Amino acid sequence: MRRGGAAFATLLLAIVVLSGPAYAQTVTSAGSGNPSNDAVAVNKKDGSSLFKLAFSVKRVSGDVDASNAAVAYASCTACQTVAAAIQVVLVEGSPDVETPTNVALAINYQCSECETLAAAYQFVFGDGTDVKLTATGKQELHDVKKQLQDLQKNSDTLTLQEIADQVAALAAKVGDVVANNLVPTGQDAAPGQQSTTTSSTSGTTTSGPTTSSERSTSTTEPPTTSTSTP
Repeated sequence: MRRGGAAFATLLLAIVVLSGPAYAQTVTSAGSGNPSNDAVAVNKKDGSSLFKLAFSVKRVSGDVDASNAAVAYASCTACQTVAAAIQVVLVEGSPDVETPTNVALAINYQCSECETLAAAYQFVFGDGTDVKLTATGKQELHDVKKQLQDLQKNSDTLTLQEIADQVAALAAKVGDVVANNLVPTGQDAAPGQQSTTTSSTSGTTTSGPTTSSERSTSTTEPPTTSTSTP
């Protein structure tokens, strides 16, 4: 393992208590305004590399209370632990309340020579109309998701900084893909891709990156946490 339109409300930071496995997903169905996207990595194995990924795209209606969280916890020797969460929320209509939450939390506890990274990226799009992704946009997001999964599989050959840089680049690509491939519901192609063009401008709230990382040569004190927001 190597070492080395109308924007929504300002995002709030919260410490989120999480349980259950982290996983990769892509969802584009409509639902409530409270989707959650959580990546949780808990590493207690010496000499190991662990990477948990959560990826979600969802259309929501009503008040927006979406949450996105990456939590990485390490209690091991010579280990590398990564949690990465990327969330896209497409807002239908004009909600009365917009309180999306984005958080990254990295914890080292009784670690020796361990490296821990948590990275959370959240994109909330809406301009008061009902929007959806074009078929091209969905395919491009599928491709980005595949690249994230490949990064996850090969993370044990990369340094923590290399992983952080690649996650950041892919998250930025997600934001660009969505921004350029949103159309009103009922329209199939993005503006400029059909003979009769209908413009569609989206307001965007972007929280990214929210990252937290820790490196430790020796830790014997109770857990410490580090969080940050843009």
